[in-house]
Amino acid sequence: MGNEVTVGIRPEHLSLDDQGQLPITTDVTERLGSDTVCHVVAKSGEALTVRVNGDCDVAYGEQRWVALDVLHCHLFDEYGKAVGPLARLAA
Repeated sequence: MGNEVTVGIRPEHLSLDDQGQLPITTDVTERLGSDTVCHVVAKSGEALTVRVNGDCDVAYGEQRWVALDVLHCHLFDEYGKAVGPLARLAA
């Protein structure tokens, strides 16, 4: 069994997608013109921020899915030290 890691990813590398990997519930949505920032809560209770197109229609409390762009995921060990790109480790 391996060590625990934390996955880090920026909001612009997440997307709301019916085929996503992570079930979420939408919380606060901020429409900022060309972008919409969606604050969501994962099933695990973790808060996430997703940046989507400004015209995205998201309502409070919706059950949606978030897709991760694994090429932009970063791994950190239990001390917060960067481990390496997820895609390179998975290959």
